[in-house]
Amino acid sequence: MGEPLNLPSSRKHNEATALTCMTLLLLLMSMVPLSVVGVGTSFLFDSNTLSHNLAPNAQSLGSQAGPQEEWVFETHGRVSYPPTVYDIDDDGTLEVFIGSKDRNFYALSSNGSLLWNYTTDPVPTIEGVSTMATIADVNGDGDFEVLFGASDGYLYCLDAENGNLLWRYKTNKWVDSSSPAVAWLGSSNEAVVLFGAQEGLFCLYGRNGSLRWNYTTEYPVCSSPAVGDVDNDGRLEVVFGSNEDLIRSLSLDTGTEEWATLLRGGNSVVWSNPAMVDVDGDGIMEIFVTTLAGQFYSLQGDDGEKSLIATFWYAESSPVVVDINGDGHMEVLVVEWHGNLNCYDAQTFTLIWTSIIEDYVISAPAVADVDLDGHLEVIVGTTLGAHKKLFSFDGASGTLEWFLNIEATSFSSPLVADIDLDGDQEIVVGSGNDTLCVSVGKTNDYAYVWPWLGDRGGAGTTGNWTDSDGDGLTDTYEEFVGSNPHIDDSDSDGLADACEFAYSTDPNDADTDGDGIPDGWEVFYGLNPLMPADAAFDIDGDSLSNIQEYEYGTNPLMSDTDTDGLSDDEEIYSHETDPLNNDTDNDALSDGQEVLNYGTDPLNNDTDNDALLDGQEVLDYGTDPLNSDTDGDGFLDGWEIANGCDPLTPDAWCGFLVQNLVLIVVVLGIGSVFVLTLCFRFNWYNPRSHIEGAQDTFPSKACL
Repeated sequence: MGEPLNLPSSRKHNEATALTCMTLLLLLMSMVPLSVVGVGTSFLFDSNTLSHNLAPNAQSLGSQAGPQEEWVFETHGRVSYPPTVYDIDDDGTLEVFIGSKDRNFYALSSNGSLLWNYTTDPVPTIEGVSTMATIADVNGDGDFEVLFGASDGYLYCLDAENGNLLWRYKTNKWVDSSSPAVAWLGSSNEAVVLFGAQEGLFCLYGRNGSLRWNYTTEYPVCSSPAVGDVDNDGRLEVVFGSNEDLIRSLSLDTGTEEWATLLRGGNSVVWSNPAMVDVDGDGIMEIFVTTLAGQFYSLQGDDGEKSLIATFWYAESSPVVVDINGDGHMEVLVVEWHGNLNCYDAQTFTLIWTSIIEDYVISAPAVADVDLDGHLEVIVGTTLGAHKKLFSFDGASGTLEWFLNIEATSFSSPLVADIDLDGDQEIVVGSGNDTLCVSVGKTNDYAYVWPWLGDRGGAGTTGNWTDSDGDGLTDTYEEFVGSNPHIDDSDSDGLADACEFAYSTDPNDADTDGDGIPDGWEVFYGLNPLMPADAAFDIDGDSLSNIQEYEYGTNPLMSDTDTDGLSDDEEIYSHETDPLNNDTDNDALSDGQEVLNYGTDPLNNDTDNDALLDGQEVLDYGTDPLNSDTDGDGFLDGWEIANGCDPLTPDAWCGFLVQNLVLIVVVLGIGSVFVLTLCFRFNWYNPRSHIEGAQDTFPSKACL
C-alpha cells in the first residue's frame, strides 16, 4: 500500500469540506427531492410537442442548423454525470447508460426507452449513482460489463446486457465523482478496475472485484483515475488528483508512488479528470488538470514537473486535449466556472481564442463535428444562472454557432454520437432530472461520423489513455470507430487519423468523397475532402483541373508550379516540358527563358549542336545558342572554345594553326635538320672555336 504525503496542517481541509466532493455544488444548486425511487419515464418528441424541460426557442446563428429534440428520459433525481454509450447487443445502434441521484442506474435504447435499471442501496445523506459509467469486458467472458460508483460506498459491476449484479466492492465511506478506469496488466493481460473514494484509490481485479491494492490518502479522491505509460518506461501508471491539492502517479502493477506534485500549495482540491497526451512527440505524456481554486496546469509524466498555464477565478471542468483545427498539433480546451471557454496551444500554452458564456459551467466540453460539415464544434452546457443553455461554438475560431434554451439545469458533460444509425449526430446530456437527446442535421453526406465519447480517454470511458501509434487518438477510441490503433494513418492517405477526426474524413478510405484525390492531398492544398465536385475545379486558372494537378503532381494553387515562366498547362500540352522542373533539359536556362527569351529548345540542352550547352552559350561565352558557328569562321563554337580560339571573332588563322599544328611541327623539324646539315657540310661550325688560341675559320657568325 502506498503512503500519502504528510501535509502540514495549514494545507489540510476541514472535515466539512472533505465530506463529499459535491458539497459546494449542492449548496449552490437548488435541490431536487428524492422522495420517489423507481423506474424513469421516457418522452418522445414530435413536431407539435415540447418537453417540459426544454424551452421552445433553439436558436441558430448564420447558416448553421440548430438541434432538434428527439427524446428525454425522466428520472426522479439529478443526472449529474455524463452518459456513456456502447453497442452492447451488436445491432449497430448504441445503448445509453446513465446514473441518477434517485439511486437508479439506467440502460436505455437508442430511442430513449428503458432496457433495464438497477437500484443501489439507500444511505441516510446524499443518495444515488455518483459517477459516470465505464463499459468494458473486465472478466474475460467475451461480454461487456458496466461499472459505476454510488453514494452507498459500493463500486458496482453489472452485466451490461441485462443489469444483473456480477460483483460489488464496498469501501468504508462512499464513492463520489471518481469514475472507474479499466486497464490490463501487461504480464497477465488481466483486467483491473481503478476508482477513487473517500479514503484513497482502489485497484480491483476485474474478474471478481477482489482487492489488488489500495493507496490511502488523507482526503477524498474525487478525480477519476487516468491510465497510461506516462514516463515511457514500458509500464503503465495511474494518475489521479485528490482533495489534498495533489497529483500523483502510481505504478499500475503495485500501487507504488512514483511521484507526487503539490499544485497550488495545498489550499485547493483537484476534482478534474487528468487528460494525458504526448503533445510534443518526445515519448513523455503531458498531463493537464485544473484545481477548484482556478489554476490550470500541465505536468510532465516522467517526474510531475508542473507548468502553470493560466489562473481563473474558479474551475472544475476537466481539460480536453484535441487537434481542433486539423493542423497536426494538439490544442487544449478548458472552461472556467464563470463561463469563459478557452482554447490554448497544448505545446506553447498560447491562448488561441476565448468565448464568453453567459452563465456558470462545471462540466467538460464535448468536441465533435455535430453537423457533419467537416469542421469541429465545441458543445458546452451551462449549470446555474437565469439563462441555462446548451451552446455550440466553432472549434477553429470559438464563434458561437447556435444555442438551445434549457429550463432545467444542464449539468453533465455532453456526449456526441450517431446512436440510432440515422446518419445524424445526436447530443446526449444530463439535465436536471432528465437525460436529453437532441439531433443535429447532417450537412454533408460524405462526412464520416466521428463520435465524442467523453473526456476520459476513449470508448467506454475506460480512463485508459494508451495511444500506441501516437496519433492523438487512444487505442480504445480507435477500436470503437474502426481505425487502426497501431498505425497513425490507417488508410495511408497522408492524413493522420487525428486529422481525419478534425475533417470528418473516413480513416479507412483514402478518398472519402470518391473524387480520385486522396484526402491528405486535398487538405494540404485547402480543398474539401468531402466535396467530389472540387476535383473539376481550376483554382489557379492554368487550365488544369484539380484532379489533373494531382495526377501530374503540380500545385493546384499555383499556375506555374516550378516558377519557370511557363504555366503548368503550357509545359504539359504545348512544350512537353516538366512542370515540376524549371530546367527540364538541365542546361542552366529555365524552360521559360528558352521558350520566351532565347528561342532555344527546352528539351535539348544543346539546341544548335555545337558542343556547348545553351546555358553556356548565353551565360558564359556570349555565343548564339541557335547558331553553331557564331562568328562564321567555319569552326563550331564548341570547337573554338575547346581549342582556345575566340568563337566571337572570325579568326580562321587560329583554326588553321590548330588544325595543322602537327604538319607545322613536322615541317619545322625537317627544316631544322636541313639547316644543321648545311652547317656541318660547309664547315660553318668549327669546333676549334672553343679552343683557346685557335683561329676561327668563320669568324663573322656561327650556326650554334
